[in-house]
Amino acid sequence: MKGDLKMRKTVSVFVVSFPMLFTFLSMTLADLDPAYIKAFGYGSICVSGNGYPQFATYDPTQFDFHDGKFFIQAKTQFDLRVFLPEGKTYGDLMTDFLRRKPHAKDNRTDKVIWRIFASHDQKGNKIYAHFPPSPEEMLSELSYFTSPKELCFSPLDEMDVSGWKTSGVTWSDDKTHLLMLCSNWINAAQPGWQLYIVHTVGYITLYEGNDHYVVDAPICKVLVEIK
Repeated sequence: MKGDLKMRKTVSVFVVSFPMLFTFLSMTLADLDPAYIKAFGYGSICVSGNGYPQFATYDPTQFDFHDGKFFIQAKTQFDLRVFLPEGKTYGDLMTDFLRRKPHAKDNRTDKVIWRIFASHDQKGNKIYAHFPPSPEEMLSELSYFTSPKELCFSPLDEMDVSGWKTSGVTWSDDKTHLLMLCSNWINAAQPGWQLYIVHTVGYITLYEGNDHYVVDAPICKVLVEIK
């Protein structure tokens, strides 16, 4: 499956990469409860503050969704499920990205990527003048260092999921820690603070001496607000 680096002031980023980063289910969308698509649409991410969203059963009590965003409590946890754009698989998205950002097959590893941005730091200072950030404010090329404005960057090898159209990630999965990287922020969060969660594809370059991630713009994204 997803040059000169234009790096700004940088700090270490939490980069998580495991053979099975997400709780993926190898099902087709024919098995998906259609109520998910009716409620949230294709190209969406649903955020549950009340348990992991199961593939075949939509439970509306898991979600607090209105005004175009999900709401969760501070000092709690949440789980995610993403639905790719209609008719698209991860392989399709990666193929499209490689047309726009080609790189030799033997010198890259393709990735599925989650990114999380926060409206405020843990002291309550606004991070962005306008939130959510625009794609231009997100680094599209980055190493194990990234902008201090990014809360979490987490890639997964794409090869095992190229035919899939949906996936999910749980807070409690002890192999991922993706969402748990948000725990300090969640514990400090105040009502009205927001997270911007992005799902996309990209790749990491290999054997070139300045190996780095090359990342597509957001494909699926969602706003989450503390209530």
